[in-house]
Amino acid sequence: MSAAEKEVIVGGLKDYQQVAMPAIKISKIDTKRADVSIGEAPTFYPTIEEFADCMGYIKKIRKEASQYGICKIVPPQGWNCPMLADINNPRHFETKRQRVNILQEGQGFDDGERYTAATYKAMADAFHDNWTNRYYSTENPTTEAKLEKDYWDLVETNHREAVVDYGNDIDTIRYGSGFPSGSSEEMMLKYMGNVDFNDPEYYRHSTWNLNNVPSAPGSILKYVTSPITGINVPWLYYGMLFASFCWHNEDNYFYSINYNHYGAVKQWYGCPGSAAEAFEKVSKEFLLGLFIESPDILHHMTTQVSPRLLAANRVPVYKVAQEAGTFVITFPKAFHGGFSYGLQSQRHPSS
Repeated sequence: MSAAEKEVIVGGLKDYQQVAMPAIKISKIDTKRADVSIGEAPTFYPTIEEFADCMGYIKKIRKEASQYGICKIVPPQGWNCPMLADINNPRHFETKRQRVNILQEGQGFDDGERYTAATYKAMADAFHDNWTNRYYSTENPTTEAKLEKDYWDLVETNHREAVVDYGNDIDTIRYGSGFPSGSSEEMMLKYMGNVDFNDPEYYRHSTWNLNNVPSAPGSILKYVTSPITGINVPWLYYGMLFASFCWHNEDNYFYSINYNHYGAVKQWYGCPGSAAEAFEKVSKEFLLGLFIESPDILHHMTTQVSPRLLAANRVPVYKVAQEAGTFVITFPKAFHGGFSYGLQSQRHPSS
């Protein structure tokens, strides 16, 4: 069986009816699939002078951007950070298998297959081609808007089935990093005063190099001396069409900074930290049966809730599309989730 063939399966409807539907029926909130528009989170375009200091720039935009929970930052023209995670790396990484059409049930993820970067790319590309060839044509071409609708139709209605493998939380100490190896605070300060995108050494010492963010000037994580993956050691991610990161906020209400190294767009949704309680309230009422069984279900990061349902119930929610070569920041206590439009590689530490 080819990779593309095994990615679309039948299953889950019975469990969905037994678990999710009773919760919806006894819910007191509006569960209609309302045609609610989702506002855009802001995108910022720093100058080279502003871009010199990662922590300083995030502090500068915090008051405005934190009202949305998330924001995108586009580096100045000329930014060309090399991607050092080799597609021919023979090391295998583990994945989580996600049944996209039952993500609303909050079930845990099974282990997916193990891949190298090259075999994951082949599988992801095949799945993407299989999906788009099945549902789209020259007369009806694929667009991100249509794929976004496909995704939420899968999650909300379970009328089609899709299974994907998500390469999440890959240890960059063991597997390798997409950024050059880290710098010292002294060298970061030196290069903050000399931003030169044409100098390969700049990317090693830049405060936007996610290996450097935890120890950058202005980061309190530089006082954490032991390596903690996902905190002061970035995770690496490999995503594919419909690979999902379900709603959650960061441990200890940290910020997070995420960089899309290459490939397809990653679709983000965010709810500001000021509305975290409202988010939890609506989620609990919508998925009441799941919360009765598992009160900490949101901490499992396995449950997807439609942003339209949140917006229809007066929870502020915003979206932003992250292209390759751009950063996304999430702010303290902000819930965020989303999915990928195709193959892409991403980095994520807290800050």
